Amino acid sequence: MNRILTIVLAIIVMGYSIYSWNAVSEQSMLILQTLIGIMLVSLGVQNFLKKENKSMGIA
Repeated sequence: MNRILTIVLAIIVMGYSIYSWNAVSEQSMLILQTLIGIMLVSLGVQNFLKKENKSMGIA
C-alpha cells in the first residue's frame, strides 16, 4: 500500500513539474516541495517498516 502511494506521488510530482515548468510562482514551488516531502516521508516509513519486519523475521 505504501509503495503504491509513493509511486502515485512520484507520478503526480513529475506531472505537476512538467505542467508548471514556466511558472515561477511561490505557490507552485511550495506545492512541489510539499509533494516531494510527502513522498520522502512515505519512502522513509516504508524503509523503516521493512527493516522492522526483517528484524522480527516476518519478511
